[in-house]
Amino acid sequence: MARVALTPVNLAGPEGLILPATGVQTLTGFTGVEFQGTQYTFAVFYITTTGTTITQQIGGRIQGQTPPGIPAVLASSTNYLFGPWPDKDFTQLDGTGYTYIDWSGTPTGTVTLYQCIPAP
Repeated sequence: MARVALTPVNLAGPEGLILPATGVQTLTGFTGVEFQGTQYTFAVFYITTTGTTITQQIGGRIQGQTPPGIPAVLASSTNYLFGPWPDKDFTQLDGTGYTYIDWSGTPTGTVTLYQCIPAP
């Protein structure tokens, strides 16, 4: 299995923060997600029946070494919000320009990447 690429759903409007149902990606069949992480993007994980442990992968290096990722245990029947991801810390150095979040096992649920639009 491989990671699936996410495209952000733009959030804007005077009525407050409403999370639209577009851009939903199932977790089943993948080992993680990859996306252009910025100071304006965040991911929402909707875990249904089977939880998992995710790892937000660090992109930079410290004294030439890649530091361990940041793990988080996601329980079933719970929703989680992660982000934003500073470019210098989470953008991978493999040339893709992506931020990676990987998970273990076979979780059930979905993930959506949202992007806040800065006010003019």
